[in-house]
Amino acid sequence: MSARAVTFGEILHRLSTRHGWRFEQSTAYDSCFGGSEANVAVSLSLLGIPSTFITRLPDHAIARKCIRELNGHGVDTSKIVISGERMGTYYVEPGRSFLGGQVLYDRRHSAIAELNADMIPWTTILNDANWFHWSGITPALSRDCFKSLAEAVEIAGKIKIPISVDLNYRQQLWSWTSSPVEYMTSLIGSCTLLKGGKNSIAKMLGIDGTGMSEIDLAGTIHSRFPQLKHIAFTRRTSHSADYNTWQGVLWSEGKIFESQEFEIRQIVDRIGTGDAFMAGLIYGLVHQKSSQETIDFATAAGAIKHSIHGDYNLVTLEEIEGLLRGEKIKLKR
Repeated sequence: MSARAVTFGEILHRLSTRHGWRFEQSTAYDSCFGGSEANVAVSLSLLGIPSTFITRLPDHAIARKCIRELNGHGVDTSKIVISGERMGTYYVEPGRSFLGGQVLYDRRHSAIAELNADMIPWTTILNDANWFHWSGITPALSRDCFKSLAEAVEIAGKIKIPISVDLNYRQQLWSWTSSPVEYMTSLIGSCTLLKGGKNSIAKMLGIDGTGMSEIDLAGTIHSRFPQLKHIAFTRRTSHSADYNTWQGVLWSEGKIFESQEFEIRQIVDRIGTGDAFMAGLIYGLVHQKSSQETIDFATAAGAIKHSIHGDYNLVTLEEIEGLLRGEKIKLKR
């Protein structure tokens, strides 16, 4: 099926300590790039769905390197707004054994956080799109980011483009309002697919899912937002930083569909696994797969991502399908 996806959000320069090194020790960092919506765009592109990533970046060497890297993964960056002074950065200390990972952000006054709401021509960008994706990180960045996103969601809704949202609650980012619930609920009204954990759902939608099963929580969300056709969750048990179990759950038309549970040992990188899962959901829905096939595919995509350093899920369709068939994975990248 021919499709084009558009994603909108911040991409950051990621600096990671070497495995086994703490921030206080580290004298060298691995450099790459990532951010929720960019990660989804890369995954979709590698799965054969052309993707356009929208953001604002300054005109300097690191940002240009970032754009070239996105282009190298097949992502269309032609509509990125080039202006502003800063590209956000985040620092990663990977977890290992009994020691959990740490993340430090340096993203205040980044180019996208100082975006003007009228900088992005959404009508033109979404004119021939077949999917629009965003996360709860984007409206948290600034009031103008919220306004620009609200325009995009309104336009996509009017022309009946499916819209997906990953709630991704980040408390420290919501500095321009004391409560995101009013703003987030105004955006969710046009969405087709929602992914979120119980904490994000409580903080951003005002729905307390404590003690609820996934089917009850999804039903409660759907009663508030009846246009949602699909609501997804992940189940993760962390036995150690290196060993997790991972499972996906999809609510669709009042029914719950569960994937198999993956045992993931010797984890390389957990960052970006939720974005790989989201891209897998979008892929399944774009290709009109059944709900069971969709959650199986998405969960397998997220499972593989645990084996890859960096934010991007650099795997092929064949590798994901091979895992679903029970084949031993040999990553080619």
